[in-house]
Amino acid sequence: MSFVSVIAGAALVLLALRDVFHTLFHPGDHGAFSAKICAGLWAVGSRAGRRARLLAGPSAVAATIVVWVAMLVVGFALVYLPWLPDGATYGHGVPSTGGVEDALYLSSVALATLGLGDIVLTQPWVRLLTPLQGLLGFGVLTAAIGWVSQIYPALARRRSLALEVDSALRVADPAEVTDEQLRDWSASLSGVTVDLVQNSETFYFLESDPRLGLGRLVAGLDSVVSALGDPGGDARRSVASRTLDEALDQLASVLAAQFGLPRDRRGVLAALEVEPGHDHH
Repeated sequence: MSFVSVIAGAALVLLALRDVFHTLFHPGDHGAFSAKICAGLWAVGSRAGRRARLLAGPSAVAATIVVWVAMLVVGFALVYLPWLPDGATYGHGVPSTGGVEDALYLSSVALATLGLGDIVLTQPWVRLLTPLQGLLGFGVLTAAIGWVSQIYPALARRRSLALEVDSALRVADPAEVTDEQLRDWSASLSGVTVDLVQNSETFYFLESDPRLGLGRLVAGLDSVVSALGDPGGDARRSVASRTLDEALDQLASVLAAQFGLPRDRRGVLAALEVEPGHDHH
């Protein structure tokens, strides 16, 4: 039984570390818990209404971090369990409450790097696991903070572009967009696409203001490309228009590959709950 406990605990710890690695350093992996949690909460929110969907993204990020911490606490607790309470020394006045309770307590203290020292394992190699867990806990918590700090700049870039496009199309016809605007929007849209790959959880952050949403952004840029059509003999405008059109196709491809949306632009707009003929005026 002790062997099974150690193996199960080690497997749980490795699974948690794998998920942290894939979420932070190998984004776009559909096997990561973060992706499954985001998709699950989004599905629940879709049935519960718009207000629930507004909380889906932030809730999924918080839930993912909680899952990482819980897996590390339980995993190391299972590793410690065979040596508790007999294989440990207890501080003065500290009662032995039983193997499971002590293992969870010791694991939590070690992960939080508190270092209270009221329960100390006596086996030399097992005793080395507590500082190792402290280092892992510090690393995971730091990584979680870094992960959150990456999400909001990505959202800010998407919101900024969406608002810029929406404002421009409110004061001018899509066909009147300048070549410089086309080039700038193409470059910014490519950045939004990269952000969705690097931080896929940002897809599930629904905007309370529709003007800032991904759906409104795609609808606006699609209306520009459709209005321009073939610029004819204007080579520079033709290149700028085709570049924006290609950037929209790349975005649609990423949305299809990572989030199961249709590959065609009209299907993307329908999935994002924006009518293809959306009027910005």
